[in-house]
Amino acid sequence: MRLFHKIFLCFAVIFGITFQVAGYLLINFAYGNAIEQEKRIAFQTFQYNKYILQSMLYSSPDFLFEEDVARSFTVPVAIYGTDGMCIFSGISTNQNQFDFDESEDDRLSFQIFQNDEVGSIFVYDYIKQGEQEVYFITGTDISPTIHAHREMIAYFQKIYLVILCIGIPLIFLITGM
Repeated sequence: MRLFHKIFLCFAVIFGITFQVAGYLLINFAYGNAIEQEKRIAFQTFQYNKYILQSMLYSSPDFLFEEDVARSFTVPVAIYGTDGMCIFSGISTNQNQFDFDESEDDRLSFQIFQNDEVGSIFVYDYIKQGEQEVYFITGTDISPTIHAHREMIAYFQKIYLVILCIGIPLIFLITGM
């Protein structure tokens, strides 16, 4: 192997690693922005459904024990009592996943759960309306965002491999002439 080929190969490897790292950082930056946008949407949805819950607690405090509670909200929700007992749940969570103590200081809490192809952002807070005190949780599906992230990674890897598999031998052929 000639000295030029050795130097060129080193630069090709360095360029390839740099391209891979830059692509990885760009994809993760885009994913982070998409998750932040989903969190804003989840927050807005939570606020809207929180106002629905507060108005229902104000007008009819016993509505929590009716069977058609889920139809009143725009997204899947769960309502827990201050003792941690589930009053109503339209989402597949369990109470142990949430730290209700941290939501009593008037701060919303976000939790992102992701497994395989399913992902959700849960927003929860302590709500007091009259004499009713509950923990209110809304769930927002972020599966399309997770799926798009995985597709972007797979697409980038395919492009990267095609560039490497075609580009390096082609450059060796051109420089060999």
